[in-house]
Amino acid sequence: MAGMFSETSGEVVRVLDPGAGVGMLSAAVCQRFLKKRVPHHLEFELWETDPIAEQHLRSTMDYCRKALRESGHRIAYTIRTDKHSSKTDLPRPFT
Repeated sequence: MAGMFSETSGEVVRVLDPGAGVGMLSAAVCQRFLKKRVPHHLEFELWETDPIAEQHLRSTMDYCRKALRESGHRIAYTIRTDKHSSKTDLPRPFT
């Protein structure tokens, strides 16, 4: 799945992860962008209903944010649960 992001058009990439778990798919996407020299802006909408998995998901995405920023990329993510949503960085709805 993460391999679908080998070629992108434009600088903004939006990813919807409907069963995010601990964030392995999103982390794989981030890892692919770490290899790109042209800066990108990644926006993730992650859905997870398990509160324990959500804690790990948040840690995964914080780690991804740090690594991507150090490589010149920008990242924003929103974690949504069945009870509430929490937003970081540049929160804006997907249209």
